[in-house]
Amino acid sequence: MERFCFKPGTFFWLIVILVAASRAAVILTSHDDAQIDLSIYQEVGQLVVNGVDPYDFAKDRARRAGLRMDGHGVGDWARTEEAAYNFYVSGNPPGSSAFYGLIEWATQGDLRLWRLALALGDVAIAAAAFLLLRACGARLDHANDQRLFGLAVVFYPSSIYWGLVRAEDKQFETALLLLVAALLTRETRFPKVLAAMIGLAFS
Repeated sequence: MERFCFKPGTFFWLIVILVAASRAAVILTSHDDAQIDLSIYQEVGQLVVNGVDPYDFAKDRARRAGLRMDGHGVGDWARTEEAAYNFYVSGNPPGSSAFYGLIEWATQGDLRLWRLALALGDVAIAAAAFLLLRACGARLDHANDQRLFGLAVVFYPSSIYWGLVRAEDKQFETALLLLVAALLTRETRFPKVLAAMIGLAFS
């Protein structure tokens, strides 16, 4: 059985390819792009790209109203329910809002590309989990360990539903927490640099 075991480095890149290919295959063959959470992310991203603060309801009211009414992003209810619109576009922390702005800018508002961008969070989970296990001393050089790791990061039900079926950003949050755990576990000769990396990832 051990002859089917990959070298750890090769195994990692195989997992990255499997995660990316499986997510892309589902997204590119599905037609469920019009999702409420995804549309809110897109609307927040549009505000950020256009220099409108999602959290300041009084500032740039004319531009804000124009973006709310343009049919891009959130559904028809936003056109008549300004209070609901303000509630939803201000409901995420600033780091998330900036992230949505980056995706909106990169994808030019294409919902299929939005879903592909969010699915990269699963690749980030695989990378962060691999780093964490290696930091803890797990070499991942046995076939059984590799199979278990593959099942956990490729076929984890919660990740599939809350990131692939339902396009959300939970994978990136999970990946950052795993990265923080890996950094906290890591030994280094440069503790100040490591502390800065931990603070950046945690923030």
